[in-house]
Amino acid sequence: MTPIEEAICEIEKSDDLLIKVDGDFDIRDITFLLNDRDYHAIIIDRAPVNSRETLMHAMYQNLRFPGYFGFNWDSLKDILAGMDGVRGKGFIFAFSDLSLLSKEDLDEFLEVIEEANELREPHEALEKLRVLALKS
Repeated sequence: MTPIEEAICEIEKSDDLLIKVDGDFDIRDITFLLNDRDYHAIIIDRAPVNSRETLMHAMYQNLRFPGYFGFNWDSLKDILAGMDGVRGKGFIFAFSDLSLLSKEDLDEFLEVIEEANELREPHEALEKLRVLALKS
């Protein structure tokens, strides 16, 4: 089994909100394979994400949020809670490098994802949201 196949297996076995995988591969390769396996994997950090502000802009741009997005944690939670897609195994927000984000901002981001998932839970058609990060 190749390292990227091992990483995919690790992701599929995990139910964690934040999945960190080792590997010497490009984030584009793993998101391509995840999408091939019926996930909605989206690369978020096409530019460095090193603060709450850059994270908000990356989410806004790469997930194509509406213009009324407020660029704050509450607004992010609200948008993610209602975000839908076609039936699948869930959304995976993929980051090649989350190490630039402060622990405080990362913790807050994961809390927002968790709260959005709780709001999504009663709706069968809304898939779970998770975060994937390559270990650096």
